[in-house]
Amino acid sequence: MDGSRQLKKLKKAKQKKKLADRGRKTTYGGVMERIIELLQQKVHYLEKFYSLNEQQLEKIPLNQFSNIDEFYSLRENILDVINYISREITEEQNSLDRSPTPQTRLEVKNLLEIKDEYVRRILDQDLRILGQIEEIKTKIIRELQDVKKTKEIFGKYKSPLFHKNLDEKV
Repeated sequence: MDGSRQLKKLKKAKQKKKLADRGRKTTYGGVMERIIELLQQKVHYLEKFYSLNEQQLEKIPLNQFSNIDEFYSLRENILDVINYISREITEEQNSLDRSPTPQTRLEVKNLLEIKDEYVRRILDQDLRILGQIEEIKTKIIRELQDVKKTKEIFGKYKSPLFHKNLDEKV
C-alpha cells in the first residue's frame, strides 16, 4: 500500500473515531491508548522509511537510478503519513487533563526512544546517500573533463590541410 492510500486510511479512521466519540466524553485511558497507538504507527512508518532507504543504499553503488523518482515519491508519502500522525498525537495530547500513569509514561518513553533511534539511523542513512550521490557526481564531472581534454588534444593534431581540403569541398 503506498503512502497516499495509507494517509487516506488514517484520515478515515480519524473520522470514524470522531463519530464514535461524538456525544460521549473520551476517557483519560482512551486518550492515552490512542496516543500509544499513534506512537506505534509512527514507529512503524519510520521503520518503513528506514527500510526504503536501505534498499536504495544498495542500489546507488550499482548505478541503479531507474527508480529514483519512485524512491523520492515513496519517501515523501511516508513523511506525509508521519507528519499526519504527529499532528494527531499533538491533538490528543492537548485533550489530556492530567499526567499519565507511571506504567503509561514508561510505555510512551520506550516508544519515543525507539522513534529517536530510527530518526538517528535515518539521518545517518541520508548522509550516506548524499555522500554516495556526491561521489558519483564527482566521478561524472571528472569523466566529462577528461572527454573535453581528449577532444582538445585531438583538435591540436588536425593538420591545416584537413581544414583546407574540407573548405574546398564545401
